[in-house]
Order: sequence, then structure tokens, then C-alpha cells
Amino acid sequence: MCQRLAQRFGPLLHRRGFELVPLQATWVAPTLKVTRADLMEEMHLLCKDGRVLRWVEAYLEFARHGWFTRWLVPVARLPLIYRALDRYYRYTAAHRHCVGGHCKVHRPVHHRTIPFMDLP
Repeated sequence: MCQRLAQRFGPLLHRRGFELVPLQATWVAPTLKVTRADLMEEMHLLCKDGRVLRWVEAYLEFARHGWFTRWLVPVARLPLIYRALDRYYRYTAAHRHCVGGHCKVHRPVHHRTIPFMDLP
């Protein structure tokens, strides 16, 4: 799933000034100050100013740089929508299925209905 998204959106992100790098690159974990397990848990975005954005924040940073998605950022930051996006991202990340054994994340599958609607 992650590789397909990178292949599909990589050229667009590259035009917007982003560079996608493999998690396995030797410099990634030490630069982000995370473990290899942390890299497998979530997307990390290293900004030019040194900030590291994760989860939904990384997607919002991508959206901020697109003329057709920039308007979504303030909407996505509304508390109810942000919580729903965060829950959806976490659910998707926890239940992604690796194709061909490329990633080694193995988790038990927990079936739940509409997980992003379980608001506190």
C-alpha cells in the first residue's frame, strides 16, 4: 500500500519540492531520531527547517503546498474533522497489508465498524 501511494504521488510531490526516500536508507532513522520500528509505524516528513511531522500533520503539510488542496488545510484543522482524520489514519496504518513481504509489520486484525467515528 505504501509503495503504491509513493509511486502514484511521488512525481507530484517531487514537483512540489518533496523527495520520497526509502525507510531503509541508512541515514533516515538516525536523522529523525527514531527506531526502525517507529519508521514502520507511521509516515515521517522531515521539513527543510528540521521539524519532523508525523501522521495527519505530514499529509496536511503536503496539502498546504498544492494549489488545489491548500483550502482543505483550515477545514481539516477543525477539531472534529482533525480527530476523524487522525483516527482514520491510525486505523489505516495499523491495518495495512504488505504485498509481497516488503514490509515486516505484522499485527492482529481487529474488526471494528467505522473506527474514525468512535469519538471520545
